[in-house]
Amino acid sequence: MNGQAIIFPAGRYNPAGLTKVYYAFVETIAAFPTLAKPETATTFASLVEYVQAIVMQTGMQFHELYCTLEEGEVKSNLVGARDGKGYENMLEISFPGNESEFLGFKAAAANRGLVFLIKEKNSKIRVLGSLEDPAFMESDDSTSGKKIADSRKSTLTFKASGSTPAPVYAVAAGIASLLVPAGANGFSPIISVGANKSVVLPATTLTMNGVFSYADGLNVVCEKVSGPAGTLGAITTDAVAGTFTQNLSALVEGVYVLRYKLVDPDDSSVKAVDDVTVTVA
Repeated sequence: MNGQAIIFPAGRYNPAGLTKVYYAFVETIAAFPTLAKPETATTFASLVEYVQAIVMQTGMQFHELYCTLEEGEVKSNLVGARDGKGYENMLEISFPGNESEFLGFKAAAANRGLVFLIKEKNSKIRVLGSLEDPAFMESDDSTSGKKIADSRKSTLTFKASGSTPAPVYAVAAGIASLLVPAGANGFSPIISVGANKSVVLPATTLTMNGVFSYADGLNVVCEKVSGPAGTLGAITTDAVAGTFTQNLSALVEGVYVLRYKLVDPDDSSVKAVDDVTVTVA
């Protein structure tokens, strides 16, 4: 692998902190992706990006673990001898209160391996732990507080060893399918058309581009939930790439709410949904 420029564009959005934390016990994961090896990697990014999906055991999923705003962080420390260095990656979270569910989670997780998906404020998904090197609870610093102004909280630290800093989950379909119980194939269908859209008059058309995954035999359908008159064109799908497009036309001033669905043609059941707002002004 040759060297490459490492730059940071001026003005790039770069907020610190975490927005969401999700966890799964390692025994609920059926298969885990691998990172590129330094000997064969062609880019630096490939050394730390998972581009294949995590596969869950049937009926299993990742679960949210609440973290107090601005009290969580991901840290990486380089450790080891000069010719054998690696990384200790850590997740620190702060949880308020002493709810029984949380106290029970701490008891259950004290000696079990975990994998965490951590959404940072810049929308990157970091991964702590794997099947081979799971994350373990390193410390639990809990207090009931002494005064009314004190905080009742637990500060938990989880640590996992790795050959790189905590990797990035770069699967194009994201993590949505991991947050619902997995189907018999280890995945749950997902569909996404991304962020809300806007059209500036006098333009009256818009091309919608979306992605879908784990949707064998399912149809992509769009319906208008609310909004003024307009034309929803036919949806064109590419099953191999997992993408679809749709042209909207004759749009007028107003706010449209569109619902994209993956539908089983056999019984018309809806397997996945994504709503998007299109504002024309």
